[in-house]
Amino acid sequence: MGGPGRGGARARARGARGAARGAAGGRGGPAGPPDAGGGGGLPGWARAAAEAAGADPAELEARLEGVQEESEQMGVGAGVLWRDLVRNLPLAAQEANPWGAELSPAEAKRAARGRRDFWPSFWFANIFLNTVPWTPLILPLLLRVVPARYIVPSQLDAEQDPRASRLLAVRALRERRRAASERAAWGDEGPPPPPTI
Repeated sequence: MGGPGRGGARARARGARGAARGAAGGRGGPAGPPDAGGGGGLPGWARAAAEAAGADPAELEARLEGVQEESEQMGVGAGVLWRDLVRNLPLAAQEANPWGAELSPAEAKRAARGRRDFWPSFWFANIFLNTVPWTPLILPLLLRVVPARYIVPSQLDAEQDPRASRLLAVRALRERRRAASERAAWGDEGPPPPPTI
């Protein structure tokens, strides 16, 4: 019954899981270093599962790296957006208050930016929170109907606001320096392997 139907696919998947377990050091044991069993960013079990499903593991790794980069960009951009809103919206409220103090030219500029950023961030937060598992599917559909400037804050777009890109570059530089100092401390071979039980 291991023919070309579902039973054959199950048998191949079981074989791939068994091979992945063997590469991981036994049944459900620790897999060793993160790149054990095939190099790259995928663990051995995921590489074997992708091959069993007929997918190219290298293509899957590239797609996951792209998603990770986009996620980091979005996270840093959201941090920049939050910082801007916290700093600029009170100035916009103070400017709208008829009994408030006069704003300096720099504060008036920040208040204008806060007013400009409020509605796109409001709509983006609502869309994101209400469609969270399906946001990558729904947002492109909305962007076909509504211009991006109305629902995507400029801080989340690297072309409009380069601050997030600069922060990511600084973070990457810091990570490279940390890795270089660790290599220097441990020598060229890196840290000792984790103990196995």
